[in-house]
Amino acid sequence: MTAWDIAVVGGGPAGTATAIGALRADPSLKVAILERADFPRAKSCGDGIAPQVVDLLTEAGVTGIVDDWTPVPRLRLTRGSLVVDGEMQRPTWVVPRTVFDHRLVTAAQKAGAVLVRHRVRSLSGTTLDETHSAQVIVGADGPHSVVRRSLGLRQGPMAVAIRGYAPTPADRRGRLAIVFGDGGWPVAVTIGNDVSSRDIEGANPLYIPQAKIFAGACALGPVIRPAWEVDATALEIRLRIERDGAAVVDESVSTGSIARPLTDLVDYLFRAENFPDGAWLSTGTGIVPPDEFTLRVGDRVTIEVQDVGSLSNPVMSGRDAWDFLEAR
Repeated sequence: MTAWDIAVVGGGPAGTATAIGALRADPSLKVAILERADFPRAKSCGDGIAPQVVDLLTEAGVTGIVDDWTPVPRLRLTRGSLVVDGEMQRPTWVVPRTVFDHRLVTAAQKAGAVLVRHRVRSLSGTTLDETHSAQVIVGADGPHSVVRRSLGLRQGPMAVAIRGYAPTPADRRGRLAIVFGDGGWPVAVTIGNDVSSRDIEGANPLYIPQAKIFAGACALGPVIRPAWEVDATALEIRLRIERDGAAVVDESVSTGSIARPLTDLVDYLFRAENFPDGAWLSTGTGIVPPDEFTLRVGDRVTIEVQDVGSLSNPVMSGRDAWDFLEAR
């Protein structure tokens, strides 16, 4: 186990600035920044850097972090026919998080911090995952903070930003433009039972749509939880299939095993399509029974999602399935 004076969980601006400040106060400290991603790495964010941020970094001894980026002196807000446009008291900057975070963590390393590629999953006292310990542990790991959860604290407020980059039109050079409109962001979490025909799906990947067109092939509900009330990145999902009163499948998986951040999935969904009334996004197959297994009429499929609820459906065929759905 590696021992530190200070262990900062999260290598974003808050975490790296904390490490820089601690080392500026006492350069002899042994400080680690535990970050799950490699740098440089992207973050879905507005990328705006206020002049006050530059002031604070300068006070901490970090200079030149935005010197090669063009300052933005004007701000324009647009929503429909409403427009606010004016000169700001002090210019700001727009620096992609890929660049800004990398420069900041590099500055922290120059100050003496050690960057450790590690995803923290548990905290017990002063021990992290039984691999690191520290006299002081700082939680800077975002809205779904493992540190916060381990202390029994409620999840903090969450903001979701979806951004894209485009060439700057001539009439907007030197201006920060923000346009408000319909977009996609997570607002609720529910339970989904996505049923596929393996015979059809396995014959050809192009047949996947045909494998999911059966009556009741995608059940949703019956509970909807606001997204800010649950940590959707660390929920246990349990699948139980009962046949003749006995469980033939009983397995579980965590949403923490999803390869991509949920915000990235939403981002990709809204890149090519518009959903004025919103959309349900299925995160994919987390539990797959053995190849030889197939559902039978009379089976009952129950899916439980931690902190959300339970969805239970009977397996039916033919007209019985339609009658069941119509009765619901």
